[in-house]
Amino acid sequence: MSATAGPGGIAVAVLGAGLGSRFGGDKLAAPLRGRPLAHHLLAALDGFDWPQKLLVCRGTPGWADAYARAGFTLVRLEDARRGMLGSLHAAAARAGGDGRILVCLADMPLVKPAHLRRLLDLARDWPGAIASRAPGYRGPPSILPLPALRALPPEGEGGGRALLGDARFVDGPAAMFADVDRPEDLAGL
Repeated sequence: MSATAGPGGIAVAVLGAGLGSRFGGDKLAAPLRGRPLAHHLLAALDGFDWPQKLLVCRGTPGWADAYARAGFTLVRLEDARRGMLGSLHAAAARAGGDGRILVCLADMPLVKPAHLRRLLDLARDWPGAIASRAPGYRGPPSILPLPALRALPPEGEGGGRALLGDARFVDGPAAMFADVDRPEDLAGL
């Protein structure tokens, strides 16, 4: 696939610093269809010309090597107890400029490049937050304004959901937004 530019210089951040406590270990290293779970999202992000690529993770897990080879900067978040909000803050602090950033979750292996393209296409006409949506779901992959992301309080629940008040949405099938929290989630994929 040839590289296509993200509109407006939108950076990308992959969040992969969770504890994996419900999974019983490092779920992102768990095999899915012959490769680590986290590598499926990496494949979906390939082919876009991201001006900046960030991976928020704990330590330096082995599955992160593929991200480093793909040009991602590793942003280490050792205190995963802060949850997604801590990861968002870490990504926003490391991201350059005051533009926007596409936030993806490393444990969502079924996200498709076509869906990412639809988010980026909508970003050409809408300067605010853009999120994915399915019945019963609103969230990542999401494009969030960096100044608003940096202004989120340091503590709280819900990650970046507070930024979705005036968001535009790109619909997709609920199955695409399945994330892996438990071993049975992985088996169900």
